Amino acid sequence: LLKGGAAGIVGAAVAGSATLAAPAEAQDKGALKDQGVQTGWVSYKVGDATIQAFEARPRGGGKRGAVILIPGIFGVTPYMQEATAQVAQSGMVGLCVEFFSRVGGTPKTNDFAELRQIVGKMPDEQILGDVHGGIQFLKGKDYSNGKFGVTGFC
Repeated sequence: LLKGGAAGIVGAAVAGSATLAAPAEAQDKGALKDQGVQTGWVSYKVGDATIQAFEARPRGGGKRGAVILIPGIFGVTPYMQEATAQVAQSGMVGLCVEFFSRVGGTPKTNDFAELRQIVGKMPDEQILGDVHGGIQFLKGKDYSNGKFGVTGFC
């Protein structure tokens, strides 16, 4: 799957989000403030690159499945952080990959032309590699049960 049709799907999830009129505002449902949820930024290596990701997981012990979140063109915004924390509220680990890690993080712009140029230079293999790196990162954690799902926002 990672070598086949998923590349176009993941690329479309990132590039296709350029059709939004403005970044989605976080629907504050309190997940980021939930004392039962542990959140923070993590990093992992993919080749020579260091990839940042926003992680959220339930507090307490036990091994859990994980959901890798593919953010829209605006990157790991407060909305995406809230969605990642909501995954943790449901009992799983959430990991929202910052695909802009190689260019210094989420751009501080809402200019579609500028964002599309940046995203257009990201090959599908790089995006899938960053997702796979996130999975490998989580596989090495004692709170991961090795089962993963992926969802995208756009």
